[in-house]
Order: sequence, then C-alpha cells, then structure tokens
Amino acid sequence: MSQKIELIATVREGKLIFQDQAVANALIWKIRPDEQVVVTIKRRTKNRTDNQNRYYWGAIIATISAETGVDSDDVHEAMKRKFLEPEIKEFAGMRWKVPGSTSKLNTVAMNTYIDQIRAWAATEFGINIPDPEMY
Repeated sequence: MSQKIELIATVREGKLIFQDQAVANALIWKIRPDEQVVVTIKRRTKNRTDNQNRYYWGAIIATISAETGVDSDDVHEAMKRKFLEPEIKEFAGMRWKVPGSTSKLNTVAMNTYIDQIRAWAATEFGINIPDPEMY
C-alpha cells in the first residue's frame, strides 16, 4: 500500500472512533501481516465558510475593484499572489508555481488572509473595507 489514505475519526476515551468504521476495517485488512505503516494524527480543521467567501467576494474584492477600476477576477488573482504561499505543481519532469487557492484555506487561514488584504488596502489605497459584522 503506497498511497496516502485519510480517514476521519473522533477521539473518545483515548480511542479513535472512525467516522466510517467499515472503510477503516477494509483498509486495515488489505495490509499484509507484519507490514509496517505510518499513522499521522492531526486535528481536523474546517474549510473556509460560505460567509467568509461571500464577505471576501462581496465586500473585499468588490470594494477594491470598485475603488481601483481593476476587474474583480484580476484583484482576486493579485491578492492570492501577494498573500498566499504558491503551490508547486509537477508533471512529466516539469515543475512550476501557481498562486495558492482560497478554496483550500481553513477558517483561521481565511481570516488571516482577509485581515492582511484589509490592512493592505487601507495602507496602499486608503480603502476602508467594512467589517464582516457590518456586511
């Protein structure tokens, strides 16, 4: 088994309770006896919320676009390049960088990204983007 498999589980009384125990059992039975495996445990984080995404596009990107006259999609691309870590892609021996994706951000990372853009817009252009609570 050389592929990476992720299973969702909850910790209860010091034990892992898999979200889909049947799938976990089937995967375990596919492992050869005495074969070593690597188990990585990390906290599950939630992807950005729909409200975060609506605020990002409806308040932040739309405001910067309106104030600067730059197309919304271009503002979005510029912000990704400025504030997100690029992803490295590989194919057929070639490697290249692409801007990070907001769709892959968790809720905490999305809030950080939003705060960075709001601060940048205020400093760079004097644009005051409304708070999320006001939007």
